[in-house]
Amino acid sequence: MLEHPPPEGHCSECGEKMCPGDAEVELTNIPLGTQLHFHGRCAAPAWLAETQDPEEWSCRTVGTVPVLQTPPPQGHCCECGDRIPASESEVILTDRKYGAQLHFHGNCALAAYVAAVVEPSGWLFHYRRIDAEAN
Repeated sequence: MLEHPPPEGHCSECGEKMCPGDAEVELTNIPLGTQLHFHGRCAAPAWLAETQDPEEWSCRTVGTVPVLQTPPPQGHCCECGDRIPASESEVILTDRKYGAQLHFHGNCALAAYVAAVVEPSGWLFHYRRIDAEAN
């Protein structure tokens, strides 16, 4: 995490500005009531803090299902917009009703995880794993 608290509306891990459509994780210090905010892709320290000391830290996701203004090009991540090489593992979120698929890098998939947990009857979650030794 950053040594100093980031400005309001910025990620506590990378320091970049939080955008309204970003998957977000909120980490709360229970005794003090203070909050830190993280991009979904930067949230590993937040989940770790809650796991290691659940009496002091509480973690929750903000927002649920990924909402895209315009679909990304074929083969690109729905969270960051970067291309997903065929040699990388990816998370695929499939709409059960329409069959549409959303693709995510493994480290960008917080919104996909949340959607699959919050609305399991609406989304099918699949992790396509590529073994590093196969490359």
